[in-house]
Amino acid sequence: MSSLLGVCTPRQLRGWPEGEWLLLDCADAERRTRLARRGHAAAAKDAVADAAAYRSLGLPIFDSSGLDPREVAESIVGMIDPAFTRISPGKPDDGSRTAGAQTEARSTARGARVTG
Repeated sequence: MSSLLGVCTPRQLRGWPEGEWLLLDCADAERRTRLARRGHAAAAKDAVADAAAYRSLGLPIFDSSGLDPREVAESIVGMIDPAFTRISPGKPDDGSRTAGAQTEARSTARGARVTG
């Protein structure tokens, strides 16, 4: 399985292998806050307009509002590989995969949702 992360539309990647699409998104207010925190507040207007354009494509949307990057990554990996086991920091991976660990990976994303 391959994954591509980037700012491209399906039309821009014509000729690439067929696959699943997932739009990583957040609420417009959160987008403005994130950009301001990084010193890019002036880019917020264009970023919000771009987000609206991507939402109009009809792709499944993963709403990352209120989540930190680790929670987003774990949630997406859990969607791709339901057998994903969240490894807690500082704990060695003993190779075991349990139902409890799978549930933990899915519930890590507080309120994350996929629509579409």
